[in-house]
Amino acid sequence: MRRAVPLLFCLFLSCGEKKYTAQECQSLELTLVKRCFGGNLTSGQYVGDLKCWPFSKPVRMRGIWVFGLETSFFVPNANTLKSWPPGQSANTHFKTDMTKVPEVMAAYHRDGTVAYFVDFLGRQSLCDNAVYGPSYSREVIVERFYSMRRVVPTS
Repeated sequence: MRRAVPLLFCLFLSCGEKKYTAQECQSLELTLVKRCFGGNLTSGQYVGDLKCWPFSKPVRMRGIWVFGLETSFFVPNANTLKSWPPGQSANTHFKTDMTKVPEVMAAYHRDGTVAYFVDFLGRQSLCDNAVYGPSYSREVIVERFYSMRRVVPTS
């Protein structure tokens, strides 16, 4: 029984989640077409980010999501817009099914770029690389929103 306690402890705290080295992540990029498109980039079907790249187990995350023209990024643990100064690069792409949050799209069409305080269950990419778009090195995929509240800009 004493030997089982550390094992159970690790199982409950996700000790088994693989940590990827930069070299391992780079080798994943080199096999991208085979792994993610069935070997043929022009006629293959993309299998999706969660099958193509290593992601964490679902975890609860909080922060600010900024959504605008050709941008959707997440600033983890931010509780004000001031905690993410304009001009600072945000490197985490935020991905969600927009049909589940139609109010965000409506607000964007009405007001332009919008920001929300979000609390959600999601998965974070385990490799830092530039495969999630030209300006993102990480990606967060939302599985379920717990809450979402519009950030009202203050002067």
